[in-house]
Amino acid sequence: MAVRVVKVRRISREEETSAALVAQDQRIERECSKQGYAVVGDAEDGSVSGAVPPSERKGLGPWMREPLLSRWDKLIFDEQDRVGRDDIEWWRFVGWVRDLGPHRDIILLDHPGFSVHDPERRMLAGVKSGRRQGRQAVATHHRPAHIEAHQAGVPPDRQPRMVVCPDRP
Repeated sequence: MAVRVVKVRRISREEETSAALVAQDQRIERECSKQGYAVVGDAEDGSVSGAVPPSERKGLGPWMREPLLSRWDKLIFDEQDRVGRDDIEWWRFVGWVRDLGPHRDIILLDHPGFSVHDPERRMLAGVKSGRRQGRQAVATHHRPAHIEAHQAGVPPDRQPRMVVCPDRP
């Protein structure tokens, strides 16, 4: 029997075009075809912030409750950040799927081999989620303060320190 999957797609802003949803769908469809998955649903959330918990989304939320909950084995996402952008919400979601039982899982195309049942891969994906959030904090909090101080003529030794978090493979 083929693994039953729900394709999960999300874009966060109206500025993102529907082409982004189409591109996500194409990548997911290719993987489903390659792996022989049976697509039983499509959870599309257009213009939905990653800060909205998965259970509260119009597209994905219904698949997290009966009667749809029992119709799938795995949820397939193009990228981990389509689950959400908050590391705590990420952990809640992963824990919820894990607690559904050993036949339930999440497929992340950008994190091959990920499984909610594999502690090491779960931890690595959690670090990735937290790291993304940390870079966001630097970009939105530290950097503007540094730039504002520089533009105001504050001497370099009295400017707020800017933390740099370089991307690593």
